Amino acid sequence: MKLRLIALGLLWLPAACGPAWLPARPARFARLHGTIDRLELAINKDGDLRKNSLRETVAQTRDINGISAERFLFGNAVARLWSKLFQDLELLDKTLETSAQGIDYIEKKTLFEKGRLDENFAEFNLRFDTVRGQLAETLCMRNPKAALCQPAADPQEKTP
Repeated sequence: MKLRLIALGLLWLPAACGPAWLPARPARFARLHGTIDRLELAINKDGDLRKNSLRETVAQTRDINGISAERFLFGNAVARLWSKLFQDLELLDKTLETSAQGIDYIEKKTLFEKGRLDENFAEFNLRFDTVRGQLAETLCMRNPKAALCQPAADPQEKTP
Protein backbone atom coordinates (compact mmCIF):
# COMPACT_ATOMS: atom_id res chain seq x y z
CA MET A 1 0.00 0.00 0.00
CA LYS A 2 2.78 2.33 0.78
CA LEU A 3 4.36 1.62 -2.48
CA ARG A 4 1.21 2.38 -4.34
CA LEU A 5 0.87 5.70 -2.63
CA ILE A 6 4.42 6.62 -3.49
CA ALA A 7 3.93 5.54 -7.12
CA LEU A 8 0.70 7.51 -7.33
CA GLY A 9 2.49 10.56 -5.95
CA LEU A 10 5.33 10.16 -8.44
CA LEU A 11 2.90 9.93 -11.35
CA TRP A 12 1.38 13.24 -10.53
CA LEU A 13 4.76 14.94 -10.20
CA PRO A 14 5.68 15.05 -13.93
CA ALA A 15 2.15 16.07 -14.82
CA ALA A 16 2.19 18.90 -12.27
CA CYS A 17 5.57 20.26 -13.38
CA GLY A 18 4.67 20.01 -17.06
CA PRO A 19 6.95 22.00 -19.35
CA ALA A 20 9.60 22.36 -16.67
CA TRP A 21 10.68 18.80 -17.48
CA LEU A 22 11.02 19.67 -21.16
CA PRO A 23 14.40 20.81 -22.46
CA ALA A 24 14.84 24.59 -22.92
CA ARG A 25 14.62 26.07 -26.42
CA PRO A 26 17.01 29.02 -27.02
CA ALA A 27 14.72 30.80 -29.51
CA ARG A 28 11.84 30.66 -27.11
CA PHE A 29 14.01 32.01 -24.27
CA ALA A 30 15.32 34.81 -26.49
CA ARG A 31 11.77 35.75 -27.40
CA LEU A 32 10.68 35.68 -23.77
CA HIS A 33 13.70 37.76 -22.72
CA GLY A 34 12.98 40.24 -25.56
CA THR A 35 9.37 40.54 -24.45
CA ILE A 36 10.45 41.01 -20.85
CA ASP A 37 13.01 43.65 -21.91
CA ARG A 38 10.40 45.51 -23.98
CA LEU A 39 7.97 45.44 -21.08
CA GLU A 40 10.66 46.70 -18.69
CA LEU A 41 11.58 49.51 -21.13
CA ALA A 42 7.92 50.45 -21.54
CA ILE A 43 7.45 50.43 -17.78
CA ASN A 44 10.62 52.51 -17.25
CA LYS A 45 9.65 54.88 -20.07
CA ASP A 46 6.18 55.21 -18.61
CA GLY A 47 7.74 55.80 -15.18
CA ASP A 48 10.05 58.48 -16.64
CA LEU A 49 7.09 60.11 -18.39
CA ARG A 50 5.20 60.08 -15.10
CA LYS A 51 8.21 61.59 -13.31
CA ASN A 52 8.57 64.28 -15.99
CA SER A 53 4.84 64.91 -15.91
CA LEU A 54 4.97 65.12 -12.14
CA ARG A 55 7.90 67.56 -12.33
CA GLU A 56 6.02 69.67 -14.87
CA THR A 57 2.92 69.57 -12.69
CA VAL A 58 4.94 70.64 -9.65
CA ALA A 59 6.56 73.47 -11.66
CA GLN A 60 3.17 74.60 -12.98
CA THR A 61 1.73 74.42 -9.47
CA ARG A 62 4.58 76.61 -8.21
CA ASP A 63 3.95 79.08 -11.04
CA ILE A 64 0.24 79.11 -10.26
CA ASN A 65 0.98 79.57 -6.55
CA GLY A 66 3.31 82.47 -7.41
CA ILE A 67 0.64 84.09 -9.59
CA SER A 68 -1.96 83.52 -6.86
CA ALA A 69 0.34 85.12 -4.29
CA GLU A 70 0.88 88.12 -6.59
CA ARG A 71 -2.87 88.44 -7.14
CA PHE A 72 -3.46 88.20 -3.40
CA LEU A 73 -0.87 90.89 -2.71
CA PHE A 74 -2.30 93.05 -5.49
CA GLY A 75 -5.81 92.57 -4.12
CA ASN A 76 -4.62 93.53 -0.65
CA ALA A 77 -2.84 96.59 -2.03
CA VAL A 78 -5.98 97.67 -3.89
CA ALA A 79 -8.08 97.10 -0.76
CA ARG A 80 -5.66 99.17 1.34
CA LEU A 81 -5.65 101.89 -1.32
CA TRP A 82 -9.46 102.00 -1.44
CA SER A 83 -9.59 102.04 2.35
CA LYS A 84 -7.11 104.94 2.52
CA LEU A 85 -8.96 106.77 -0.26
CA PHE A 86 -12.28 106.24 1.52
CA GLN A 87 -10.79 107.54 4.79
CA ASP A 88 -9.36 110.57 2.98
CA LEU A 89 -12.73 111.24 1.35
CA GLU A 90 -14.50 110.96 4.71
CA LEU A 91 -11.99 113.36 6.25
CA LEU A 92 -12.45 115.73 3.31
CA ASP A 93 -16.24 115.47 3.70
CA LYS A 94 -16.00 116.30 7.41
CA THR A 95 -13.62 119.18 6.67
CA LEU A 96 -15.93 120.56 3.97
CA GLU A 97 -18.91 120.18 6.29
CA THR A 98 -17.06 122.07 9.02
CA SER A 99 -16.02 124.72 6.49
CA ALA A 100 -19.61 125.01 5.25
CA GLN A 101 -20.81 125.47 8.82
CA GLY A 102 -18.12 128.12 9.31
CA ILE A 103 -19.15 129.86 6.09
CA ASP A 104 -22.82 129.73 7.16
CA TYR A 105 -21.85 131.26 10.50
CA ILE A 106 -19.83 133.98 8.75
CA GLU A 107 -22.73 134.73 6.37
CA LYS A 108 -25.23 134.95 9.22
CA LYS A 109 -22.84 137.03 11.31
CA THR A 110 -22.21 139.32 8.31
CA LEU A 111 -25.95 139.74 7.70
CA PHE A 112 -26.51 140.45 11.39
CA GLU A 113 -23.67 142.99 11.49
CA LYS A 114 -24.90 144.57 8.23
CA GLY A 115 -28.34 144.93 9.81
CA ARG A 116 -26.80 146.56 12.86
CA LEU A 117 -24.69 148.81 10.62
CA ASP A 118 -27.75 149.83 8.56
CA GLU A 119 -29.66 150.53 11.77
CA ASN A 120 -26.82 152.63 13.18
CA PHE A 121 -26.42 154.46 9.85
CA ALA A 122 -30.14 155.28 9.76
CA GLU A 123 -29.95 156.51 13.35
CA PHE A 124 -26.88 158.59 12.46
CA ASN A 125 -28.66 160.11 9.43
CA LEU A 126 -31.66 160.93 11.58
CA ARG A 127 -29.50 162.63 14.22
CA PHE A 128 -27.41 164.31 11.54
CA ASP A 129 -30.49 165.71 9.80
CA THR A 130 -31.87 166.88 13.15
CA VAL A 131 -28.62 168.54 14.18
CA ARG A 132 -28.15 170.07 10.71
CA GLY A 133 -31.66 171.47 10.84
CA GLN A 134 -31.00 172.96 14.29
CA LEU A 135 -27.70 174.45 13.12
CA ALA A 136 -29.39 175.91 10.05
CA GLU A 137 -32.08 177.52 12.24
CA THR A 138 -29.47 178.91 14.58
CA LEU A 139 -27.45 180.27 11.66
CA CYS A 140 -30.50 181.81 10.06
CA MET A 141 -31.44 183.49 13.34
CA ARG A 142 -28.03 185.05 13.66
CA ASN A 143 -27.48 185.82 10.00
CA PRO A 144 -30.65 185.91 7.95
CA LYS A 145 -28.74 186.92 4.81
CA ALA A 146 -26.76 183.69 4.71
CA ALA A 147 -27.06 181.58 1.55
CA LEU A 148 -28.44 178.75 3.53
CA CYS A 149 -31.34 180.86 4.70
CA GLN A 150 -32.29 182.07 1.22
CA PRO A 151 -35.03 180.16 -0.58
CA ALA A 152 -33.72 177.90 -3.28
CA ALA A 153 -34.14 179.29 -6.76
CA ASP A 154 -36.04 177.26 -9.30
CA PRO A 155 -33.84 175.99 -12.02
CA GLN A 156 -34.44 177.97 -15.17
CA GLU A 157 -33.84 176.85 -18.62
CA LYS A 158 -31.20 178.76 -20.40
CA THR A 159 -32.34 179.96 -23.76
CA PRO A 160 -29.81 180.92 -26.36
